[in-house]
Amino acid sequence: MNKQLALIGAIILLVAGLFGYYELPSYMEQDVSVLLRVAVLLAAMAAAIGLVAIAGFDVLLAVGIAILTLGIVGYYEMPKLMGSEVSTLLRIGYLLVAMLLALGVSAISQPGAALIEFSKGSRTELRKMVWPTRQETTQTTMIVLVLVVIVAIFLWLIDMAVFKIIYDWLLGVNN
Repeated sequence: MNKQLALIGAIILLVAGLFGYYELPSYMEQDVSVLLRVAVLLAAMAAAIGLVAIAGFDVLLAVGIAILTLGIVGYYEMPKLMGSEVSTLLRIGYLLVAMLLALGVSAISQPGAALIEFSKGSRTELRKMVWPTRQETTQTTMIVLVLVVIVAIFLWLIDMAVFKIIYDWLLGVNN
């Protein structure tokens, strides 16, 4: 199966699931239970994860993305489900738990493990780096500032010369 087509199909399934979650009540012209709406969303997510798995992608990464998606949907839908008096702190806590869970699931996937290994290697390389002393940093900064001033003066002189050539000599305009 073509991987790009599988990804496009998974995205279409997720969008269809979100669309079904939000638009199901208006199409059925009646009050639809939240459980049915969540079931539509979860079915679409399961189908998208299955499609991603069939295409050969890491399933754990797809599950992590699905958990994050549910966390974001839950953050926005919690006032509708539990009433408008739901604490913002509770909603943020729910979102943070979903984000941490998604991060944990994604971390044990193959791309997540590779990212963690890359981060460890980067940290090791940073420890090997020799950082300049305060005096070296100050001297380098002063050299850069002096060179910036010299280049600015040089460009200003060139600008004045070009201005004089164009206006005075070529156009004959005197100030």
